Amino acid sequence: MIESFLELVLENKYETTVLVVASLFLGVLFSWIYWGGKVRKRERRIKRIGSKLEEKDNDLGAMRARAQELLNEKEKEIASLNSQLNQKAESISDLTMQSDDKEKTINRLKKKNEDLEKINRDSVTRSRSLESEFENLESLLKKTEKEIADLKKENQKSVIRTEDVENNLEELEKLLEEKEQEATSLKARMRFMQDDFTCIIGIGPKVSSVLKLAGIYTFTSLASTSLNKIREILEAENPSLIHLTDPSIWPVQARMASEGDWDALKVLQDSLKGGKRS
Repeated sequence: MIESFLELVLENKYETTVLVVASLFLGVLFSWIYWGGKVRKRERRIKRIGSKLEEKDNDLGAMRARAQELLNEKEKEIASLNSQLNQKAESISDLTMQSDDKEKTINRLKKKNEDLEKINRDSVTRSRSLESEFENLESLLKKTEKEIADLKKENQKSVIRTEDVENNLEELEKLLEEKEQEATSLKARMRFMQDDFTCIIGIGPKVSSVLKLAGIYTFTSLASTSLNKIREILEAENPSLIHLTDPSIWPVQARMASEGDWDALKVLQDSLKGGKRS
């Protein structure tokens, strides 16, 4: 049978050559189209993932800037608290040399001093925790960027390893989801570090959330906001809020809270009745 085939090939040498060349050309053309499409598809997916990572990097940059602002404010508060602690310590030292009838006053000041120290420790702990979170996010971002660079090199070296590239792309997509969850967790921690407006008489959880949605996050920001602006914010949310409380006393309380003057704030709040000046 083989001898018969060879004889047939020799007899039809030109036609056979044409068929062989045509078959090889079609095979090469099909392989180029098929694998070329595969490569372009992988490159588009890598480009999309790179774009998403760039967007996440921008979001992380914005969050780092906002967190830095919060850290600066906390550092100012800590410095203010340290100054108050020193003043309280001097006051206690002076009071201990006075008569026994002032012992109750000394004990009250000591209790306030301990509260301020606890606030100071909590602020430092939260600041360090936030810094650690940022370092972890930066490390994770660098690791992701390196993995993308390695994937691009692998794609250029060989198209045959497309299955490995697909697996790595799936891992990167999972990594992107984990980064989004970490970013959400970081935003929640940032919101937790904001000042608690409910310690101001006349502001409850509802009004506090309305103010923060309007961009007023700290005691300092509330103290510097005009009364007209506060009323506009409340009326935009619910006009009845204006009739339930007196916002004119909020900036004064917020200023005392931002300066850490808790004694003066307590005296002022004791003089208020129903959230209004008596």
